[in-house]
Amino acid sequence: MTNLVGQHAANFTAPTIMPDGSIEAVFDFNGYLAGNMGLLFFYSMDHGMVCATELIALNKRLEQFQERNVKVVAVSTDSFLSHQVWVQNSTKEGTIGKLGFPIASDAKRDISETYGVLVNNAMSMRASFILDAEGVVRYQSMQDFAVGRNIDEYIRFIDAWQHHIHTGDVCQAGWKHNSPAIGAEDQYASNFLSQYRELL
Repeated sequence: MTNLVGQHAANFTAPTIMPDGSIEAVFDFNGYLAGNMGLLFFYSMDHGMVCATELIALNKRLEQFQERNVKVVAVSTDSFLSHQVWVQNSTKEGTIGKLGFPIASDAKRDISETYGVLVNNAMSMRASFILDAEGVVRYQSMQDFAVGRNIDEYIRFIDAWQHHIHTGDVCQAGWKHNSPAIGAEDQYASNFLSQYRELL
């Protein structure tokens, strides 16, 4: 996986299933973000059980992303027709039902290849990228197929990043919303660390 943190995320166009169920033949990633932060969420395949739980969990927390002006886009190497079938039916029929974010089709594998997450020219790893409002990657991760991701960690990171942008503070391990962070006046964190050790 190529390190993309600190670089502008590559734009892409792709056939995409939109939240209302329609097909956008030439979905433009940068155009969709339109100056908002973004979560680009690669998953391995439609109709996979772990992938289904990830997208359902992501959809359940979508309002929390929206409150933070973060737009979510999912991508897999399945065709847009496969995506369409997967979101048209209910979970009782073995599919995931309607989602509130777009799912792009990377059937040509070029998006996954550009982001360095393509495996055996077949499918994407479980990979995630968080972009700031200027389209710069601030977070990336990739993990094994056998383990689903923790969506709450993305929200925690976004809160921490936005706190840093607004205050200039840097955020310690495990920082949570409305918690104290490390201020610029404590350059070497000597005061903060003495307190932090007591909290662990």
